[in-house]
Amino acid sequence: MKSYVLYRSIKPSPILQTCGKILAAGLLAFGISNARAGCGHVDNFSYNYPAYNANWSQEDCENYAASGIGHCYSFGGDGGWGGATDGVDCSAYCARVWAIPGHINASVTGAHPYSTYSWYPNDGSVPTPPAHTHFVTVSDITDIHPYDCFVVNANFGNLGIHHMGLIESVDYAGGIIYTREAHCSSAPTSGCDGPDGIHNKSWTYSSLVTGGRARIIRRNDWGPSTQKATVGPVALNSNGALDIFGVGSDTAVWHDQQAGPNGSFNGWATLSQIGSVPGCTTAANKDGRLEVYVVNSAKNVMRKYQTTAGGPWSAWASLGGNGFTNLQAVANLDGRIELFAVGTNGDIWHTWQTAANGSFIGSWFDRTGKKIKPGYQVEMNDDGRLELFGVAADGHAWHNYQTNAGSGWIGWSDLGIVGTGVNPALAVGHDSDGRLELFGLGSNGDIWVNFQTSAGGSYSGWFDIGGNGMKAGFVVGKNSTGRLEMFAVGSNSDVWHSFQVNAGGAWSTWRDIGSAGMNRQLAVGNNADGRLQVFGIGSNGHVLSNFQLTPGGDLFGWLDMAGAGTKLYYGQ
Repeated sequence: MKSYVLYRSIKPSPILQTCGKILAAGLLAFGISNARAGCGHVDNFSYNYPAYNANWSQEDCENYAASGIGHCYSFGGDGGWGGATDGVDCSAYCARVWAIPGHINASVTGAHPYSTYSWYPNDGSVPTPPAHTHFVTVSDITDIHPYDCFVVNANFGNLGIHHMGLIESVDYAGGIIYTREAHCSSAPTSGCDGPDGIHNKSWTYSSLVTGGRARIIRRNDWGPSTQKATVGPVALNSNGALDIFGVGSDTAVWHDQQAGPNGSFNGWATLSQIGSVPGCTTAANKDGRLEVYVVNSAKNVMRKYQTTAGGPWSAWASLGGNGFTNLQAVANLDGRIELFAVGTNGDIWHTWQTAANGSFIGSWFDRTGKKIKPGYQVEMNDDGRLELFGVAADGHAWHNYQTNAGSGWIGWSDLGIVGTGVNPALAVGHDSDGRLELFGLGSNGDIWVNFQTSAGGSYSGWFDIGGNGMKAGFVVGKNSTGRLEMFAVGSNSDVWHSFQVNAGGAWSTWRDIGSAGMNRQLAVGNNADGRLQVFGIGSNGHVLSNFQLTPGGDLFGWLDMAGAGTKLYYGQ
């Protein structure tokens, strides 16, 4: 298997920087670049912090944090960015991108409601942290996750500074922590200000945590992903490493995990369970632990989970569901995993965790009313309600959704037909404005779309978007710019690619991206940095993969991940 590693192209260079009182002398300063006119000391502190919102996602954090790059630094203040009075310091920046409220009124005249002392007082005590955050116990670098924040105090460790920043990603193998931070870009003084004050940076674990005695803090919870993170048996570990699951030629469950976020894969490792039926599904618990589900030789649904986030796996345990196939797992808004399957009577059945991170209820429930063919999909609406999509024997697409997030179901409704029928292998995308889009292959061989006219609302009816000759089994992912992207196997058995030109808008022409002889059933996931990565079974029976070089950008080319005989889906 070929290996590859893509990390930020930033060399580890922990620069001493400041935010708060400056107690250390001889601090290094960045040279000023891309200076912005009108950037000066900001006395306008009228910005209202976003009220705490359980729906604030890591993608929201990423997009908002990135929008500040290059904007002004303002010591001790929070005037925002992008305007005449813009400028933040490091603690204001972290609080903003996490969208958490303070202990006091968020709109103040004078210093903003946060400082590094909120998490790291000068006496070294461990205070009750600001609302909706908690301290992380760090034994080694693997305890640090993307979208944590670090904080250091000049009185402890060897950095001699008060500072904090957002952790973007972690190179666990290389010991590098990649960050986004606000700090003064001129000679630091208490009252400094300056342009180009928010930067991408990096630290070594030894300099920041071991030598610098940094504390790691974490937002208590994140809202559901605003992008369709994965399609198929692919998931992100808590450290941001992709993990793909399949049933091997020995009929056991196998998986291959990236060595770290955005990086190369370790190689296939067995999770046992000989006699498994192809078609694993996986989901993440609220605490970050992955779970994987498969049907065994006795036709029972089996469950296995990480005992710690990113750690070792439990033994397999039965969830019942005799004779069920076509498993799909998804997390509810409150973090409870819900598991769906096609029953022996052709209905969709489901079961769920009694509480986030917990056990399952012990029974399966029939979402009766329509006999749904394999190829159904489940997706979360913008308001947290799960929605099922499937094709029935009449060739019509049908949907069924929760009346409230995590609550009961309304029953099946008809979404119409395309020609003589919609192919049962559906795909669903989640537009950046919250609307779901349902894709299906029509009887004329084109791909058709039926989309919500507003987030969580009614559907438009079917529209032909071309793609003639594409095979059922295509997938729709979402890149970090909010644009949907589609991958499909064409009539020549190559993989083809199309994308929205603008988020929620028209689609590009199809482009052949190669890999002749690919099985029609693909999988796709987002790397920790937002780059899409597509997987499939090649003509040699190996798992093949192709990934974007930059988020939303060009594709690298196909790589062989080995795993001869691996099957990703039921029926392969």
